[in-house]
Amino acid sequence: MIAWQGVAETLPQSLAACASGRELRASGYPQDVAIAAEADRSTAVPVLEDRVFRTASQ
Repeated sequence: MIAWQGVAETLPQSLAACASGRELRASGYPQDVAIAAEADRSTAVPVLEDRVFRTASQ
């Protein structure tokens, strides 16, 4: 929770500035960084099972 509180106000900028964010933007995927920065937007949690992402069971 403390880590989240540290970046909550600047999440899009923080993700864009991190190494993976810079790599994605340089590779032409700035929207992927923007989507990753969206909070409280998804109703599903993806889980990787047998090399396929599925929605987590509730």
